[in-house]
Amino acid sequence: MLKKEVWVKDLIPGIAVTDMFVVAEMGSGPKPSGKEPLKFNLRDRTGIIRAHAWYDQDIDRYRELYDLVSGACEEEKVVMVEGVVKEYRGERDIEIKKIEVLEDGEFEEFPTIASLGDEEIERLWGEMISFVERRLAEEGDTPDAKFARRLLEAFFNDTDLSARFKKSPGAKYYHHAIEGGLLEHTHNVLRLATGTALLFRRTYENSVSVPLVMAGAVLHDIGKVESYLVGRRDIRETYEGQTIGHIFLGMRMVMELARGVFSDEDLGKLPALLHIIASHHGYAEFGAPVEPKFPEAFIVYYADDLDAKLEHISRLPKDLPAFSDMLRRVIYPPKDWGE
Repeated sequence: MLKKEVWVKDLIPGIAVTDMFVVAEMGSGPKPSGKEPLKFNLRDRTGIIRAHAWYDQDIDRYRELYDLVSGACEEEKVVMVEGVVKEYRGERDIEIKKIEVLEDGEFEEFPTIASLGDEEIERLWGEMISFVERRLAEEGDTPDAKFARRLLEAFFNDTDLSARFKKSPGAKYYHHAIEGGLLEHTHNVLRLATGTALLFRRTYENSVSVPLVMAGAVLHDIGKVESYLVGRRDIRETYEGQTIGHIFLGMRMVMELARGVFSDEDLGKLPALLHIIASHHGYAEFGAPVEPKFPEAFIVYYADDLDAKLEHISRLPKDLPAFSDMLRRVIYPPKDWGE
């Protein structure tokens, strides 16, 4: 059985490569240009690399290559490639000498989508649970703390839901778009939002419910569990994700979770939590069905927005300035700082 040995991150110009990848996307259409090779991208867990195959002006050969590569892309098949890593316009590019499609069973499965890794995922999950337990214990046995504690315990103890949550991506492209990304994002939002809630509860006269903020932070993106699917080729939206959206899916999931824990008479605190989920995108133009209408909702919204933006910026080229499609602006370094 074939086993993967070479990863995208290790490919440098000048080396020969014979190994397995997944076709991430096509760069050429079904008709040859006559001057350009067939272009496509290959991927594994560690990244994406460009690839190209020449066809010596043989139209039939081009069509044969196109059908093979595009078919592998569409069906998410693993391909074995043989070629040489070149450099073109500053980017790595494999010049393909030979490519063939492999069938399941011919090779040992290997990860193709970036992941935090099992060890980091379990560390973050345990840290999030410990933080919730410790912080809610400090809140005492107030009605808010009791409600949040019972609901979050039900979530943490749901074996199937928690397993899916831990492996889910946070998005398709712009932020936390890796396996485990949803957990990393939720962990960060929880810490940011809780610290903010504690600060403003001490600073201002209007009360802020820390347990409500914590429950909202942990559950604000739970609908992404049902919104995204990690395949071999990419992260994609499910039918429910495309037609309903993660906000409404999340509200439905939290209602189902709460009804499994509380009687109808004890659900009075649920609407405020649902409002946090509904409003955590802030504005209608960003997908929020309602805008935040109380302090706890504002706190979760801004914590969510801040973490998403900073994680996105962290993945831009290290040599700033660089343009961000998500933020629609050029991101600059803080001149003479960060040393």
